[in-house]
Amino acid sequence: MTSERRLPEPPPRDLFGRPRAWRVAFAAAIAVAVISRVVGIGQWSFASDELGTFHDVRMFLGDEEYAHDDPDRNVPKMVPVAMALHAASHAVFGTGEAGSRALPAVCGVLQVVLVGLGLKYLLGRTPAFATAALLAVSPEHLFYAQYHRFYAPAALFATLAFLAAARSLGLNSARRMVWACAAAMLAVLTHTLVGMIFGGFVVAAALARAMPDGARSNRLLLAAAGGAVFAALFAALYLYPLAKGKAVGYGWEGYSISHAVFSGVSQVTWPVAVFSVPGLVILWKRDRVQAAFWGSQAAVWAASLLVLPKMLPFHSAYVFPLCLPVIVLGGVAVGEIADRLTPVSKLAGLTGLAGLLMLNLPAVVSHYQDGSRHDFRAAANWVGDRIGPTDVMVVVQGDKLSHYRPELEGRWHRLPYKDIPKFVDDRRPADGQVWVVLPGGRGGLPEPWREWAEKNARWRATIVHRRFDYHEYPIYILAEDRPGR
Repeated sequence: MTSERRLPEPPPRDLFGRPRAWRVAFAAAIAVAVISRVVGIGQWSFASDELGTFHDVRMFLGDEEYAHDDPDRNVPKMVPVAMALHAASHAVFGTGEAGSRALPAVCGVLQVVLVGLGLKYLLGRTPAFATAALLAVSPEHLFYAQYHRFYAPAALFATLAFLAAARSLGLNSARRMVWACAAAMLAVLTHTLVGMIFGGFVVAAALARAMPDGARSNRLLLAAAGGAVFAALFAALYLYPLAKGKAVGYGWEGYSISHAVFSGVSQVTWPVAVFSVPGLVILWKRDRVQAAFWGSQAAVWAASLLVLPKMLPFHSAYVFPLCLPVIVLGGVAVGEIADRLTPVSKLAGLTGLAGLLMLNLPAVVSHYQDGSRHDFRAAANWVGDRIGPTDVMVVVQGDKLSHYRPELEGRWHRLPYKDIPKFVDDRRPADGQVWVVLPGGRGGLPEPWREWAEKNARWRATIVHRRFDYHEYPIYILAEDRPGR
């Protein structure tokens, strides 16, 4: 039989002193998570692939419109858990902006709760609170908790898997590792790329098995390896055939490796990424088994940023469910700083902790300026009020405009950036003009048609909400510059 050992007790002297103080602080972190994920949830217009989730759910439910010829018909089959959850959420909460985002918001709050409770018994009270609080005030976590897609549910299942696997290593329990693999499979059926988590399980179990302090059973390593083999067979026999039938986005080539790395670091935030390094060192001195686990999983997240851009059109959102271990290591460092300040005075410890948690405040406040997304609702209304009866539009995400102004349906052409100039040159309505509606970033108009636009188009409007951090989400609206227009 597999022997189990008791987890180490939390440090007797920490920032909170008494258990009641920790419970009050943790309740405050949960309250922050709830309030911050509710505020503005229905205010922001649908962005990026949020409308695509409705499309996927309809295919999953067997809508005849998508029965035969839709090139993305295999997507719902790859993530059936995500589709079932969204379908149930739509039935309960509706399909408006607020209702459709209720499921991600609930998952985001539950993740904060699970992290605080789970890490309390694995790493101690202060690191547990610090990690939960870092999640509660994370700009990226806040965004995905208000984003109608499967990333927040996948992150919740991945968190269950992380915590179960970390506990299995701490207790030397193969049975708990089996439960961790089961939770990881739920995450895979919610978001396919979470499958990389199994590699971290195997590495962590192998490292723990090789450590001299406290032998780990072979059954624990075999359980992790068995889960990885099962996941690999599932991917090869089920997911890969479906993925071959997936459509390729219009002109989307994905991030380069350097772009992926910097986006990934921004995803966990730079302060957390920096703190995660000393956090790993601190955890290694306290508990090498836990350090091996969380370090291995953080390495999986980092490796995904280097490998996946070479394998598929990549976006940093794809690895969002895998980033929790980096935040855990950052929480260990933040908690250590607070605990080191506590002997000076409790006020110093609390002030230090609060100051570290507020490092991302400009990005969090900025989120409530624009929802960290383009305002397609305002752009649709601006164009819809002004477009002529014979005018046509060239857009990159025209479905967002038609969603808010249905009369624009059929009036737009979706093209990759590089094909817009030629289309406008070739398509010149006799009595109308061509409008160009294009979301951009802080770099301004994207290439290669910036020079063409400056010579051949008139700038009509920029839809943008001012933020307090460095990034903004403008939508540029231009019209063909023709005499008499």
